[in-house]
Amino acid sequence: FENILEVQTAKLSLRGYEKRSVVTEWKSNQLGVFKVSLSINNSWKRDVGGFAVWPSSANVFPEHSFFGAHIESNLIKLAERLGINWVRTHDTTQSTWWYRVEPKQGEFHWEGDRTLQEFTAAGINILGTVFTAPTWAQSIRNRPLTGKAPSVKSVLPRNEPLANYVRNLARHHKQRIRNWEIWNEPEVPEFWAGTPQEFAQLVQVAYASMKREDPESFVLVGGFTNANFDWHEAAARAGALKYADGVSFHIYDEPKEEIVRAVEHFRQLIMKYGRTADMPLWVTEAGTWDTSFYRGVDPVNFPTPELQPELNYLDGAVRSVQSAVMLMARGVEKQFYYLQKIPQPDDVFEGWQSVEINGAPRPKLMARRALAREIDGSRFHSEIDAKDGSAYLFDAGTHSVAVYWCDNGLAGWIDRPAGSETVDLMGNITETSGRIGITDIPKYLRIPLAANQSQKALMNNPLICRGS
Repeated sequence: FENILEVQTAKLSLRGYEKRSVVTEWKSNQLGVFKVSLSINNSWKRDVGGFAVWPSSANVFPEHSFFGAHIESNLIKLAERLGINWVRTHDTTQSTWWYRVEPKQGEFHWEGDRTLQEFTAAGINILGTVFTAPTWAQSIRNRPLTGKAPSVKSVLPRNEPLANYVRNLARHHKQRIRNWEIWNEPEVPEFWAGTPQEFAQLVQVAYASMKREDPESFVLVGGFTNANFDWHEAAARAGALKYADGVSFHIYDEPKEEIVRAVEHFRQLIMKYGRTADMPLWVTEAGTWDTSFYRGVDPVNFPTPELQPELNYLDGAVRSVQSAVMLMARGVEKQFYYLQKIPQPDDVFEGWQSVEINGAPRPKLMARRALAREIDGSRFHSEIDAKDGSAYLFDAGTHSVAVYWCDNGLAGWIDRPAGSETVDLMGNITETSGRIGITDIPKYLRIPLAANQSQKALMNNPLICRGS
């Protein structure tokens, strides 16, 4: 990153307030993200745009891909170009939310179908959300004494209107949506005004109504956060996990210990209270907070460049890969990345977004795409010993893929298995011979051996990470 690949020079002479357009063309035979910087007389300099490079021949994810996203409707073409084939209908696509589809009792509005049709036409599978409730559907217990209506996200609905909403939702979308998620972060008061026991009742009503209308549907419960474990336990004890086919939770930019703790927590709840002991786990919100790839961005309501934090887009790309690998290694079936959305003026410089203000991918989006090409559809095989680092081995059928990285600031070496090739964070083949240097930036090792054979070779050659 930040290496100059090409320089173009143009001589211009402009009078005051004069405007002139200069058209240039940029190409790269490398994969990844690139930016264009403008310098005037070697004194004024800023990044003015960028682009990404990815082969069109490698843009298809497996049908049961691990990689999903929250995709804004104006970025569907970008998602299709990158081969992303799962979307969650949450903040960026609220087409299934109750208060939107039935604002008045008995009057259903399906204006959001156009966006859903665009997703379907692009080959993107949809995870629909059963979420929010119009204020007319609130229960008596939920009515405030002040007369001020609660948020549609936290309304405690009556059972009969809820069942009718879910029934109509399933009936209307049966041809395009077969996967559903009941609610979003119910332990957060902003999203649920009731108790854990009342949430379990909501899940039971919604699940029964969904299954009566579409018995083959797949229904997740939760969208739980990775906090307030006691609340989850209370809801599960009350039966919330008995009325679902899978469990979903949210975990963002967390270290390995927190990822392991969250996965083990929900696995234990499933074992103890689940409808079956092997209910799948999905992560329906995940992401990394980082900065723009561009220098010199001047967003509204943000400090001047002198007061802005340092660019950490590379850290965001690294953490996005590491968290996905660790979740896959622990049997999580899907991860929906938050947020594939054009930044607003006040969050252009820093945020969860995986694209820039001009719609170009940030490094973390392309790092995630490169990761998908290497291991999506593969089966996790084993974790390889690594001192002060991590190494995960995946069985890709025709070959094996090992993912390596050292802890922050450390580096190490491993001997190369015969015939293997090394791939960098952006998906470029970097080495095919010699020892392999490992840093705190993840690196992929494609090995032309079965996973068991690869495991033996790698175990005889453990990674040891050290300081410089």
